[in-house]
Amino acid sequence: MLKIMKKLLFFLLTTQVWAQFNPEKPELCQGAFFTEDQAVKVHQQFGQLYTDKTSWEQRANLIRKGILEGMNLSPLPQKTILNPIVHSKKILSGECCL
Repeated sequence: MLKIMKKLLFFLLTTQVWAQFNPEKPELCQGAFFTEDQAVKVHQQFGQLYTDKTSWEQRANLIRKGILEGMNLSPLPQKTILNPIVHSKKILSGECCL
């Protein structure tokens, strides 16, 4: 039991390091970053910066790229062929159900 607790504590401490504010990428807001009043001001500023669809799409692409990089999914892994295994075929009331 003690070994499990140590592993759990280690995991919690190491994941907290990953969740800390990164000064190299200050646009990534983590946790409770703004108060409600501050968030309203930030949204108003965003509304003034991105007034047309193309600028907003560029911003959205930048955010998507940052999320993928943060999750270490850039580039995305290759898609594999799915080979589902269908088993336990049952016939009920003359109909086939899987």
